[in-house]
Amino acid sequence: MIDNINLLSQRLEESEKTKTSAELGDKDAQLNLGLMYYQGDGVPVSIEQAQKWFMRAAEQGNAYAQYNLGWLMQKGEVENASPYAARYYFELACKGGLEKACFALEKSHSEHF
Repeated sequence: MIDNINLLSQRLEESEKTKTSAELGDKDAQLNLGLMYYQGDGVPVSIEQAQKWFMRAAEQGNAYAQYNLGWLMQKGEVENASPYAARYYFELACKGGLEKACFALEKSHSEHF
């Protein structure tokens, strides 16, 4: 029981550190916070918050965040989702060197054109 309490306390502390770093503009922390909200890891699940933090990281050139935004757009999990928006973010991530984004971009072109 004590181990569970210690683990929970540690996870809460990690969540707070990530959130603080994200709010201070750390693009990797922003990506991680977006993932935490998407998965409900230490915070309540919130697609809206996930999108917000992915967007902040993506605006700073984080290719993984750009890919995740493309994926959310492709799946229709966020407002204003469209195949065009998905391709836009996949293209940014691909240009940023993320190979799986290049494959997603290629696949999205073949599915919609």
